[in-house]
Amino acid sequence: MNQVMSRFPNARIGIRLLKSLYGLKNAPMYWNVLLHEHITKLEFERSKVDTCLYVYRNSNGKWAMIAVSVDDLLITGTDRDKIEKLRVYLDVTFSGEGAYDELISSFLGINCDYDLPGGILAMDIAQKF
Repeated sequence: MNQVMSRFPNARIGIRLLKSLYGLKNAPMYWNVLLHEHITKLEFERSKVDTCLYVYRNSNGKWAMIAVSVDDLLITGTDRDKIEKLRVYLDVTFSGEGAYDELISSFLGINCDYDLPGGILAMDIAQKF
């Protein structure tokens, strides 16, 4: 691919996959590797305790976190500039729909309740029947 780009710098090139990633046994692994490469480029570090959690901390004490569940990302933090840069990067790099300013009510079976004026986020595990 790089050879083609160097020979034809103004060409619009697309890549035709011989097989779709969907349905392949290794598709989740390939997606995870790709996502990991992109997220770590943005100075996020993968948690050593939970590999689906990425954390960013700056020198001012602000932070941002990304929780990954297959192809869903939950993004939160106090560093609004970093979160906005991440949002723009994800929009440019990947196609899809993002609801970036949406308060969630649950994620991975965890119920979330907000007290925005008080700065409190309460979470509990949903009961399974």
